[in-house]
Amino acid sequence: MYSLPPNWSIKKPNNSKNNRFYYYDIQRNVSQWLRPFPPPGYEGPWPLYIHCAHILIKHKNVRNPRTHNKQKPQGTVNLTREQALKKIRDLSNEIKKGNRTFETVASKESDCASYSRMGDLRWCATNQLDPAFVARARTLQVDEISDPVESTSGWHIIKRLDGVSGSSQALIFPPEVELEFFVPRKKDSPNADKMFNNIKAKAPELYNLLYLVETQPTVLKYWKDLILLYCSAMLEFTIGHEIYLRGMLYFFPGEYEALSFACQILNRYNNRQLKKEILETALSYTWNPKFWMLWIGEAKHDNIPITDVELRTRMMNNVGFTVNTAQYWLQYISILQDGGFDKNHVLTELKKALDIGLENNGKLIDKLKELEPESVEYYIARQEELRPIVERRKKIISEVLSISDDKAKRLKQDYSNLSGEDDLRQNMLRNFLDLEKTNDAKYSHDLFVQAMDYSYRLAIGVLWWQPSIWLEYWRFLAKEKQEKKAEEILAIGRKAVGDTPLFELRRAQHFINLGEYEKAKEIYTKLLKRPDPLQTSALTLLFKATADLKGEPEAIEIIQQNMQLARPQFFINAAKFCQNSEIAWSIFQMGVDRYPHVNSMIIAAAEFLEQHRDVRNTRLLFQQSLAEKKEQLQFEIKKRLFQFELDHIAPLDHLNETQKVFKSTTVDPSILYMHRFKFMDLYPLDPDELRVWGHLANNGSIDLVENASTDSLYLTNTPPYGCPPDALKRNDKWNDTISTNRRKATTQDNVSGQPGQKRIPREVHHLLKEISEFKIHMAPYNVDIVIQRVNNAEIKDYRQMPQFQAMPPY
Repeated sequence: MYSLPPNWSIKKPNNSKNNRFYYYDIQRNVSQWLRPFPPPGYEGPWPLYIHCAHILIKHKNVRNPRTHNKQKPQGTVNLTREQALKKIRDLSNEIKKGNRTFETVASKESDCASYSRMGDLRWCATNQLDPAFVARARTLQVDEISDPVESTSGWHIIKRLDGVSGSSQALIFPPEVELEFFVPRKKDSPNADKMFNNIKAKAPELYNLLYLVETQPTVLKYWKDLILLYCSAMLEFTIGHEIYLRGMLYFFPGEYEALSFACQILNRYNNRQLKKEILETALSYTWNPKFWMLWIGEAKHDNIPITDVELRTRMMNNVGFTVNTAQYWLQYISILQDGGFDKNHVLTELKKALDIGLENNGKLIDKLKELEPESVEYYIARQEELRPIVERRKKIISEVLSISDDKAKRLKQDYSNLSGEDDLRQNMLRNFLDLEKTNDAKYSHDLFVQAMDYSYRLAIGVLWWQPSIWLEYWRFLAKEKQEKKAEEILAIGRKAVGDTPLFELRRAQHFINLGEYEKAKEIYTKLLKRPDPLQTSALTLLFKATADLKGEPEAIEIIQQNMQLARPQFFINAAKFCQNSEIAWSIFQMGVDRYPHVNSMIIAAAEFLEQHRDVRNTRLLFQQSLAEKKEQLQFEIKKRLFQFELDHIAPLDHLNETQKVFKSTTVDPSILYMHRFKFMDLYPLDPDELRVWGHLANNGSIDLVENASTDSLYLTNTPPYGCPPDALKRNDKWNDTISTNRRKATTQDNVSGQPGQKRIPREVHHLLKEISEFKIHMAPYNVDIVIQRVNNAEIKDYRQMPQFQAMPPY
């Protein structure tokens, strides 16, 4: 489905009546009859019909202060506006809390006649409902219930009903045919009945064609068939005509056949206003002279009070650079002469044509011989000079005319899906524009501006789906002080590629590159009204632009002005942009104060302190964040603190406190002690620490008993200085238990044929083996392996493993 976002698709239910189809959102698992977004090219309000239920509480100041609910006291409602508001709020709270259902409240409390259908208003055109009601209803998702809304009828609670969650089989009550095809009501048109009967008879074929243009919008025949069939049923011009015509032109912006067909349809209904709009839009960006000839013909058809000279002058100023327009130039010169214009004006336009570079311009040279023979030799030489430029443009136009684009693919805005042919075409046009910018034709400034204007429109004929080409064209016009046309191109570009945030962000970047801070700030400020993640991106870019162009102190004011919009990621990004470390830390402090329980915020601030070698405050920040958490501690904070302690090892008394944090996690806190061997020169091991190693012997990780000789009485033969050997005697119970467990594991291997329970990695054993055999202060080479395992959260607490549950305590 190309005219909808990627998560939406179009499907047909089983046994579809009249070839109806529905829309399905895979992300929310929602099916609905109503098109979720306005049709491409249509910019009016949407949807134009809707299915809702509501609860209405009236008060005595509404237009009809009488209840229609027969379960309530009849007669005039006596509630004041404030009393009605309080009542509707109480009902809303009951529904939110689950004390009563929406349907029950609607049946018992609503003053609308729809109470008998549990508030269901059924399908209806939005122009039949109160504007305030419609405005709120349009913002609701399927099954979403609104807060109280006021209209001229009273206070409402609205529920959106035009879809279902889950299976499409639950989709019932589709909109009426006359609503979907915009048939006027009887009171609005004397032909309403006849048009309704026509639409009803043609509905199956209309739905089928509508399905085809939705799923294959780049086939012009389907659009034309749909519009012609719709016209055969509708005796008057409706919003449906406009929607289908705009949709067709959206997918075929550079197709002469599509524009000509649209003009024919609009002439049938004598809709000059819409025809003028679409023609003016097309002429703003087209390079093709055929479009202008169509415009001239339509202007004469509509008897627009404009002379032939004015029509032709505008045409030649826009498309006169097309290499094969010598004939049009000759006609233009003849019209000027016939119009009685003086010789100098005619010569100026004739020389302009010869100075551009055209093919087949022999008759223009002949015309010059009649008017100014002495200039012929120069312009003949000029034509030779311009020949490479003519060939270059001729080749590009030939390529453009040969393109049969699958334009729907462009709407995905996914440049990674472009084919090799697409890449070559883009590169070709980019190179063409780059060469034109060099002005190798040696045009005067005014002529160069016209030439580049034409070249950009030529590129847009192929790259209309790319925001960058519209922005580049707009920037060129703005630079040349053509503000009015620049705004026109900007507006058309937004329609062509969608008024996307990316489009606006690129425009803001253009102003930043020019140093025009206020214009960029205006764009970012508007984008701040959009939801996240765009809001955070816009605020971050606004901060960066302010810091770059105004200074970091002034950028801090941007944060203070928009503190309610600032998210954790914004504080992190903003601080990283700062060159001044004091300002960066002040931003981190604001972020930590605002989001004290967000892990990413705490970790980013701590890493900043750590990078600036502020070990003490880093440790305090981690400890404070852990102390402030009321519920179970977040593992990410613990894990990062653990890594910090590994990188900045502390004395034993501090480690003894720190390791308590990890007792409830899957991280083995003994790694902290083991890592201390890297820092023996600062913090020598003491007997208590070796007793820790001895205690860990019962899990096989520190298995000194296994590797010591059988007659050894001690855990190690090299006790620390000042430690009596008896303090590190072997424990025979540990020996026996470990041996028993080993035998069980071996037996399990033999019985099952599979390896038994894997034992915990023995990095610590290797570490102490190095210590035993060499020197007490030698740094172990296997520690880094263990640290890596800690970082990946793979080391488990041995006490939670089944084979160690029966171990005797130390």
